[in-house]
Amino acid sequence: MPANFPSYCFHDRREPESPSQAQQDLCVLEIFNKPGIYLDIGCRFPVKHSNTYLLEQRGWEGVCIDKKEFDFSQRSCTYIVEDAMEAICTLGNKEYDYISLDIDCKTNAALDSIIKNKITFKFLTIEHDIYKLPESFQTYQRSVLYENGYKPLFLNIQLNQDPNMVFEDWWYDPKANLPIIKELEKLDVLGSSYRSSNNVLWILQRARERA
Repeated sequence: MPANFPSYCFHDRREPESPSQAQQDLCVLEIFNKPGIYLDIGCRFPVKHSNTYLLEQRGWEGVCIDKKEFDFSQRSCTYIVEDAMEAICTLGNKEYDYISLDIDCKTNAALDSIIKNKITFKFLTIEHDIYKLPESFQTYQRSVLYENGYKPLFLNIQLNQDPNMVFEDWWYDPKANLPIIKELEKLDVLGSSYRSSNNVLWILQRARERA
């Protein structure tokens, strides 16, 4: 790892407009230079802890799925209240710029359904919750994504700066030719592991400045 990008470097200002737990929304905005289309599986609340509310405020459009119903009247997304696996089957063959996938122990089944239904993405944040679930859960996710041509952007994301809360992997499609990927390669941080979400945001901001 380059000396100018130590693991302790991070963006030290919590963006007040970000409701995401680990600044996923802010990282998405750094990766993409224009609004896109998202798929939020396991969206839960309309604003609190949402990975896509801020994106919507910045011109993004998309679909939110959760089996439990909440008041989404303030959102402009297509809101589907249904079991994720059943809902995914209705979406058809489509590419999303960003997919947020978090339905706890059913996450891997949802990932399988995404692949089976030929749904693709440019960027994915997927929870494996290795701090509480067996390593085999994470291993399965990675094998499926590698086999389908995706590559890791960052692995084993830590929630903010808590080393005991390693909970997500972030993946990208190399065919998408995202400009920021080349900058992350030059900085020798692409695919690195065990970084806090603050640190990842800081790195993406530096890469965006160079892209």
